[in-house]
Amino acid sequence: MPAGNSVEKEPCLAFTEAYLAMYYFIDAYWKRGGRRDGSVTLLRHALGPEARSEADASLQTADPAAWSDWIEAIQAARSRGLPDQL
Repeated sequence: MPAGNSVEKEPCLAFTEAYLAMYYFIDAYWKRGGRRDGSVTLLRHALGPEARSEADASLQTADPAAWSDWIEAIQAARSRGLPDQL
């Protein structure tokens, strides 16, 4: 990690905030790449955050399975930590 970017002092994010941060990270990656990568395009679309309705502003995803996949990823990160291999 570059110097000066310590995450140890930063507050923790709620699941929804972390999800939105991950979406914006992927969106920025897609835009920097000239919107050419089909795999990233599909991922970006599936992960697209949406409000459930005007009356219910809670988060849902364009692909309904994406949110449960996100929760499973959080559980894996908490229980397993860093992956052994990338």
